[in-house]
Amino acid sequence: MKYEVRVIKNTSEKCAASGFATILLDGKFMLRNIYVFVTDRKTMLAMPARKDSKHKGVYHDKFHPITNETREELTKAVKQAYETGETVTGEIGTDNLTVTVNKVNVPGTDIKGFATILFGDCFAVRQIRITDNTRGRFVAFPSDKKEVRGEKRYFETCHPVTKEFAQKLTDMILDEYQKANA
Repeated sequence: MKYEVRVIKNTSEKCAASGFATILLDGKFMLRNIYVFVTDRKTMLAMPARKDSKHKGVYHDKFHPITNETREELTKAVKQAYETGETVTGEIGTDNLTVTVNKVNVPGTDIKGFATILFGDCFAVRQIRITDNTRGRFVAFPSDKKEVRGEKRYFETCHPVTKEFAQKLTDMILDEYQKANA
């Protein structure tokens, strides 16, 4: 699987991160808001995470490398992009795509399940919500809530880039949801 890494250096003193990385997988799926911490000794990546509502101080990554080799490869690429200011490209893992679905019953919400996508043997995207609303069944990719001009808005932290790939992933997720209901 091919990847592209871009890093924007942080100029704000309000945040301890050195920069923020974006990774594009096969030109089809974007992973955003990866915090980059660069010191003299090492470079560290912090994937976007969501607080666990049941366990104080516990966070769950929305997406993450599956293997140490993938994490090391991406960390090297992020460091290079940070230092040069240029897009860094490379190749990791295989092109396999796997979807798993866990059906849930969350009273008071329209959430029907959660999906996980495995990109080859290298990357997992979690916390993909399957919901029912007035327009029917819907797949929502992980997002962050931020206030913009006094208004709360949601921004996806990872998502398909093309309409065709978005449809392919949605179909795969909903197919797996149907199998879980059978």
